[in-house]
Amino acid sequence: RDPRKSGSTAMSRDVLTKHIEEIDYFFRKKAFEYAPGHHESVVSGNSFLIKRHASVFDQPDFAHIDWNATILSGSRIPLVKVLEQKSAITVMCIVDVTASLGFSGVSRKMREMAIAVASIGHSAYKIGDRFGMVAYGDDIAARFEPRTARAHALEIGEWLWDYTARARSHQGLLQALGDLPERPSLLFWLSDFRMPDELIRAFLREPSAVHDIVPIIFLDSAEFDALPKWG
Repeated sequence: RDPRKSGSTAMSRDVLTKHIEEIDYFFRKKAFEYAPGHHESVVSGNSFLIKRHASVFDQPDFAHIDWNATILSGSRIPLVKVLEQKSAITVMCIVDVTASLGFSGVSRKMREMAIAVASIGHSAYKIGDRFGMVAYGDDIAARFEPRTARAHALEIGEWLWDYTARARSHQGLLQALGDLPERPSLLFWLSDFRMPDELIRAFLREPSAVHDIVPIIFLDSAEFDALPKWG
C-alpha cells in the first residue's frame, strides 16, 4: 500500500509512528530457526558460547576440534566444541476484529489495537524476528505473512487503524489455526474475549503445545462505568 494514495492512510501512519513503543518480550520455548537472533535455540551454531563437547564422529566439525579438552579428558577421539546459537523466531498477532472491537468510549478499541500490534511488530523487527498477523471475524479478515521488514509493522497497523469491525461471530478464529507457523513461535492473541469459553479452549488446545501464547485483553472503562440505572 502506498500512503501517498490516501490522505487518511498517510495520517494513520503518522499517528502510529508517534505512538509506537518498543517492548521487551520473552520466548519460553526453544527456537528451531537457523537464522541468528536473540532466543535460546536447539540449533548449534558459531557463537562463542560452548554448549558441550561431542566426539568428532558425532559432530564432524573439524574446524572446532578442541585439542585441550581432548587431552584433559584422556580421550583418544578428538572432541569437538558444540557452540550454542541464539536464533530468531516468528512472532504472530492473532487479532479479533469482531463488532465488539469497534466500540468507541474513552478510546477507540481498534485504534488501540493498531498501536499495540504495530509496537509488537516494530519490536520484532528491531531484534531480527519475523512478524505477521492474522485477523479474524466471521472468517479470516486479513493475512499478513511473517516478514522481517521495517515498514511491515506499520502496514499492518495502518490496516487495523482504518478497519471497520462489523463481524458478528468468531468462527474465523478456528480457521486461523491453519495460518499458524509450524515451528514454535510467539503468538500474541488480541481480543476483548467476548466469546464462548468453549471457543477459547478449542483454539488453545493444540497451539499451546507448540507455541507460546500471550493474551492481550482490550477493555474500555466506558463499557462498565457510568452505565444508566435501568433497575
